[in-house]
Amino acid sequence: MADLKEMAEYSDRHIKSGGKLHHITRHMMGLFHGKAGGKKYRQVLSTLGTNYDATSQILIQASNEVLI
Repeated sequence: MADLKEMAEYSDRHIKSGGKLHHITRHMMGLFHGKAGGKKYRQVLSTLGTNYDATSQILIQASNEVLI
């Protein structure tokens, strides 16, 4: 969970500096390939993570699909 918190903080800094969440999460799409909840994780990132106003909460929401 510490890594997730660090990625969320990194994402917040990136968004605050004018970036988009998708710039970060597109590199994280394959993290849970073959794991239970991996498909739902990718669905959350690809649908909600690409929204114009997406925040690090989307990253946490997607990760919760796998970590449950």
